[in-house]
Amino acid sequence: MHLLCYAILKLDIITIRLKNYNNYGEYTIEGIMIDNDIKKINQMIEKFDFSDLINQCNSTSNLVNHGNNKNDGTIYDTQYDNQKHSHNKIEINKQDYLDKSNQNETNHYNEISDAYNQIESLENIPEYNDFQSFEASNIYNAHNKATNHSNDMHHTNTPYMHNVNPNKFNSFNSNVSASLDVYQIREDFPILHKKVHGKPLIWLDNGATSQKPKHVIDAISTYYSQYNSNVHRGVHTLSQEASDLFDQARETVASFINASSATEIIFTKGATEGLNLISNTIGKQKIQAGDEILITQLEHHSNILPWRKLAQEHNAHLKIVPINANGDIMLDAYSNLLNSRTKIVALSHVANSIGALVPIENMIQQAKAFGAITVIDGAQSIPHMKIDVQKLDCDFFIFSGHKMFAPTGTGVVYGKEYLLKNNIPYQVGGGMIQNVTYEDVQYADSPYIYEAGTANLADIEGLRAAINYLDQLDMNKIEQYEHQLVEYAYEQMSMLNHVNIIGNPSTRVGVISFIVHNMDNNEIGRILDKEGIAVRTGHHCAQPAIRHFGVEGTVRASFAFYNTYEEVDKLIEILRNIC
Repeated sequence: MHLLCYAILKLDIITIRLKNYNNYGEYTIEGIMIDNDIKKINQMIEKFDFSDLINQCNSTSNLVNHGNNKNDGTIYDTQYDNQKHSHNKIEINKQDYLDKSNQNETNHYNEISDAYNQIESLENIPEYNDFQSFEASNIYNAHNKATNHSNDMHHTNTPYMHNVNPNKFNSFNSNVSASLDVYQIREDFPILHKKVHGKPLIWLDNGATSQKPKHVIDAISTYYSQYNSNVHRGVHTLSQEASDLFDQARETVASFINASSATEIIFTKGATEGLNLISNTIGKQKIQAGDEILITQLEHHSNILPWRKLAQEHNAHLKIVPINANGDIMLDAYSNLLNSRTKIVALSHVANSIGALVPIENMIQQAKAFGAITVIDGAQSIPHMKIDVQKLDCDFFIFSGHKMFAPTGTGVVYGKEYLLKNNIPYQVGGGMIQNVTYEDVQYADSPYIYEAGTANLADIEGLRAAINYLDQLDMNKIEQYEHQLVEYAYEQMSMLNHVNIIGNPSTRVGVISFIVHNMDNNEIGRILDKEGIAVRTGHHCAQPAIRHFGVEGTVRASFAFYNTYEEVDKLIEILRNIC
C-alpha cells in the first residue's frame, strides 16, 4: 500500500492531506467534503497556493485539519490493512481549540505550530517505524517557499511561522530530516523560469541532457573573463592560473567518485568518446581472435558500437546478456556466458531507455573471477546517486558532464592506474608527449597520454563547478528525493488505462518510458510540448533494448532533483485527457 500526505498551507489554515494511490478516501478540506473522484480532488488541490510536504508511508498516516475560527478541529487517524480502509475520528479538546482560535491574528503561527505538534505524535504510533520517509523539514521549507515566491507556478502570501524553529520538526527521521528544498533549488536554474508556448517549462528530458545551474554558467563566464589561457604551456601568470584550475578540476572529479588518485581521471568530450577511447586502447591490447566481449541487451548504442567494431576487427565474439520481460538482467544467463575467453565486460549502470538499475556490483565480481576487464557506462547513474569506484571495484567508469548539470562537451574516463600505464595512445598530437624527433617519440604518462590537443578548458571548469554544486546538495539526498518522485510518477501513470509503461525493472532510476494506445509517440511529444512539457520520443539510441519490448520507440519522461510533484501532476493531467 502506498500513501502520500500533502501539507497544504493557505493563510491561517493547515491541512495534512492523505492520498492513497489506489483508493481515495473521504476527508474534509476547508469544510468541503471530497468524494472518490480523482479529478475533483486534483481540481481542489489547484485551488490551494501550494502543496509541499510529500510523505510516503507504508501502513499509517494522520490527517490533520486545523481551521481558523471553526469549532470542528479534528484529527483523522487513517489506518490501512489488506482488507479495508477506515477512518477513526478523534475529537480535540474543543475548549482548548476555541481558546486557540480566538487568539489575536498576529499569533496565528502558534496555531499552525500546534497543528504540527499533532503530527509529531506520529512518533508514538507503533507503525511509525514502517514509514519509508517523513521529510519533516519540508514543513519549514514550505514556509520559505511561500514567503519567497519561489516560482511562477506557486505563489502565496502566507505570513506565518516566521519564528518557528525548523529543528523542531527534524525528529521524525534523522536520515531525511535535512531534505532538499526543491523550490529553492529551482531558483538556481535560470532556464526553468522560461515559458514555452506561454506555459512554464517542465523539463522532463534530463536523460538526454540536464539543465545547468547559474553556478556553472557563472564559472564558465568567469573563466573566460579572468583566466583564459592554454594550460601546461607557459610560465606567464594566466597560464599558471588556468593550469591550476585544470588540475583542481581533475582532483575534484577524483574526489567526487572516490578514485584513489587524480592520475586515474582522463578528460574527454563525453561518454561516447570515453567508451571509444577504452575500446581503442585497452581493448586493442586485450582482445585477440576467438576472445569474447560481453554486453547486455540494455545498452545505449555508445556501449554497443565500439565493442562491435573491436570484435569485428579482431575476429572476436560479441556476446549479449539477455533481459527478462520486465527489463531486468537475467543473472543466470550472465553467469553462464562468462568463461575463460571473456576479456571485457561492458555494462550500463542505469539503462537510459527504461531506467533499469543494473546490479553491477555482483556482475563486476563475477567478471573478475574470470580475469575480465570491467567497463561501466555511468552516464545515466552519476546524476542520480553517489558513485564510489573503489567500492564498485570496476576497472573503468565513464560518464558525461552534460547529464550531470555540467556543460556539454565534457566527460570523464576513470581507469585503474595500473591499467592506464604503458598503453598505446588513442590520439596523437600536442600535449601528450615528452619528446619528439622524426625518428622516435616518447609519450607522456597517464592521464596526459590520452588527452591530445587543447582540452575544453572553460567547460571543464564548469564541470568542476557542477560537482561542487552537487556536493553541496548531497547526492544521497538527491537519490532519495528522486526515488520518491519517480515512484510517485510511476504509480500515477499506472492508473491511466490508455497508457502502457514500457519496462518494469525491479529498481527504476530517473526514467519512465511509455506509449499511449493508438497514438504516435511524436504526436504525444508535440501535445506535451504545447503545454510546456519537454520529453524525449523515439528509440533513445537504444534500439535493441526498445525492440525487446515489442515497440520501435517510446515517449520517455526523465527526471532530476529540480523536478516537482506538481510537474508530475501536470504530466498526468495532460495524459489523462488524451484519448
